[in-house]
Amino acid sequence: MTEEVSIAHFSSNGHQAGSALPGVERVIATQRELLQAEGIHTTLIVGATDHSDPESHDIVVVPDIRSAAHPTWAAGQTDVDPATVARIVDQVEDISGGGAVIAHNTTNAAGHNPPFGVAMAEMADQRERDGGEPVVLWVHDARRASTEQLQRLLPTVDGTRIALISETRRAQFVDQLEKMRDQGAHVPDYHIEVIGNPIDDQFLAAVHPAPHTITELAPAFHEFTAHYQLPQTEQMAEQILFGDHDALRIVVPARIVGQKGIEHAIAVCQEYQKRYGRHVALIVTGTPDERKPENVLYWQRIQELIHQTDPQTCSLLFLGGVEWSYMPWLFQHSDLLLALFTNEGFSLTPLEAALCGCPAAISTDPAMMETTDYNALVLPSIVLHADIAQRIHNYLSSGKPALDTQALRERTMQMYAAPAIARRTVALLGN
Repeated sequence: MTEEVSIAHFSSNGHQAGSALPGVERVIATQRELLQAEGIHTTLIVGATDHSDPESHDIVVVPDIRSAAHPTWAAGQTDVDPATVARIVDQVEDISGGGAVIAHNTTNAAGHNPPFGVAMAEMADQRERDGGEPVVLWVHDARRASTEQLQRLLPTVDGTRIALISETRRAQFVDQLEKMRDQGAHVPDYHIEVIGNPIDDQFLAAVHPAPHTITELAPAFHEFTAHYQLPQTEQMAEQILFGDHDALRIVVPARIVGQKGIEHAIAVCQEYQKRYGRHVALIVTGTPDERKPENVLYWQRIQELIHQTDPQTCSLLFLGGVEWSYMPWLFQHSDLLLALFTNEGFSLTPLEAALCGCPAAISTDPAMMETTDYNALVLPSIVLHADIAQRIHNYLSSGKPALDTQALRERTMQMYAAPAIARRTVALLGN
């Protein structure tokens, strides 16, 4: 069995687990935990880290692989400096010591670090030719690269291993490979597996811990509220979450980025109150991701909507991060999960809510649909906010949708429990 695995990524906070991490970093953090539970030592190879003592967490910083360390590709570009590629290969080989390597999201390297992506593809080829420990490309999203660029970022040898985070991403990836074939490119016979992130054990438990105060549920609530000067108070939050407030509690468990559709959730809540006269409390769990300019602008837009909303009719509660162990409790004490998400790579959110008995209204995003095989309300993207509000009202008014949580728990154990995901990961890494 593989005893040593190096996990490589442009930049990573994968030394810490938790819901606040962006998608790729969260996958990496969970992956490390799974492999280490199987007795496999892991080393993170990253371009940058915010950890004050990376050595104590088996993190090796390689500036050459940092996002934007080298010129990114414009449309139509596929060129890289061979010397840079060779240097990155040498560094990763030296750190990994010949052990297996998982390279995350390198098919997105066109906009991050093309030499790193090319280096991992070439290293995967060489390992496969030599019969060595594999280099597995862990694909989160390959759609941002053109077919010409993707061909440069993928291995060329049959049998090289590629993992995709969902059936949705697998279908998109296979479609891209077919386009490459149509253009006359040689596409190897890859060993492709779909391996998603496991669901946390806490969602499979029959009993969940309960917070007693807003600061216990959301430790950064006061700091977050003060920093962004949000018109929300501790009294308001505790009345909605722990008191006898009669609001319809709608939870959006998400970071504050455009693909989560939070502006649409706000509009739906306003329409619901206008149409049915019931006070609505929209509870957003996450924080803004301000690493990208477009995310900063999006958060500014959301803040404007917050200040424009009358708190007497619709309460907008932004928690600034939730203590992860209390997420099951939050689902149990919410009337509805509202997930108008788009462009998801993989999402367990509908499944997590269902296991806690929380009804869900979700978008038709393929990754959302992939983990939703119960009585959820599916909302077409073309309908108006008022129509969504009406559909939600009809859905909830028909009686709280009955969920067979025990049967759902058994199916989840087979597909998404940590031991099942660990077995598939270790099998892919084996020779």
